[in-house]
Amino acid sequence: MNEILVFLNESPLVFVVVVVFIGLFNLSLFYLFGKKAERMFQSVDLSNPKFREKGASGYSTKSALTRLGGARKVLDVIVTDTELCIKGIFPPFTYIGTKYDLTHRVPLSCIKSVAKAGSSTEIVFAGESGDRKIRLQLNNSAQFIRAVGG
Repeated sequence: MNEILVFLNESPLVFVVVVVFIGLFNLSLFYLFGKKAERMFQSVDLSNPKFREKGASGYSTKSALTRLGGARKVLDVIVTDTELCIKGIFPPFTYIGTKYDLTHRVPLSCIKSVAKAGSSTEIVFAGESGDRKIRLQLNNSAQFIRAVGG
C-alpha cells in the first residue's frame, strides 16, 4: 500500500486521469441506464398535454430511503388525456428515479386520490404491488389537480 501512495505522490497526473476515467464511466452508465428507463415513455403523446411541469420536486413514501432520497427540481411531471407520467428531466435523473420510486407511468384510471397536503400535492395510485403514494412539490398544483381530475 505504501508503494502505491509513494507512486501517486510522485505522479499526481496518474491519479487525476484515474479519477476522471471513473467519473466519465459512471456518467456514461447513468446516461445509458437512463435512456433505457425512458423507453417506457416513448409512446406517450406529448403533442397536447393537459399539464406539464419540468423542474418539479418530490418523494415517494414507499420506504424510509425513498422519503430521504427525494428529487429536487429534476422531475418532469406530465398529464395527458389518459396518463400521469413522472420522470427525470434528463436520462440520468430518470435512472436515479427508478431507484427512489420516482419514475412512473400511471393510467389516470388507477389514480385513487390527489390532494393538497401542505406545500405538496399527494398522489395515491394503484401500483403493481399495492397502493403507492407520492408527494410532489409543483409550482401550479391547482392546475395539476384539475388535469388529473381530482
